[in-house]
Amino acid sequence: MRAVFVTAALVLLASPALGQAPPPRGPAIPPVALTSHAPTGADYPAESSALGEEGSVGVRYVVSAMGDVSECDVEGSSGYERLDDAACAFVRRWTFKPATLRGNAVAAVMRADIVFRRSDDRLYTPSPTPRAPDQPPAPLRFPQTFGR
Repeated sequence: MRAVFVTAALVLLASPALGQAPPPRGPAIPPVALTSHAPTGADYPAESSALGEEGSVGVRYVVSAMGDVSECDVEGSSGYERLDDAACAFVRRWTFKPATLRGNAVAAVMRADIVFRRSDDRLYTPSPTPRAPDQPPAPLRFPQTFGR
């Protein structure tokens, strides 16, 4: 009887984290957009447009492990509070397939430039800039352009 108990204890001690399965292996995969990030004229605040307010808003946002945007912060202001607020409101509507790390869904920090220009006829919608959880922030580089 004592031999059975000792053998079982050795099996448990030999397993990672005292009997827990080893963590899944795999690469870090950034979030994938599930909804369009294409801005429309409706995303440009009407009052800002009427007042001729234009500018670029650098935003940092977090895609949660559930795939929604859980945080949005303005890192580079347009100089107009209305445009800064509209940029985060626009980004918060985005949804993603969450980032994964070793097979598990994780939150990911992303950055984007949201550009408000009244005179643009064409809207430019690039991919957001992903950042792995253990990497330093990437510079802002992709503009999102709003126009009428």
